[in-house]
Amino acid sequence: MGGKLLRAIGRAHHFAEGLTENLRLFEVPSIENRIVCQQWLSAVFV
Repeated sequence: MGGKLLRAIGRAHHFAEGLTENLRLFEVPSIENRIVCQQWLSAVFV
């Protein structure tokens, strides 16, 4: 159980890093960036 959670967190972290890099390329405003990240995280952890 704990291993699955750690893997999920690892994937989420990796995805979030990739998402942040992609958003930086498009110069998305930080508020919009936060909204996107919150939406994605809430979708993952619900």
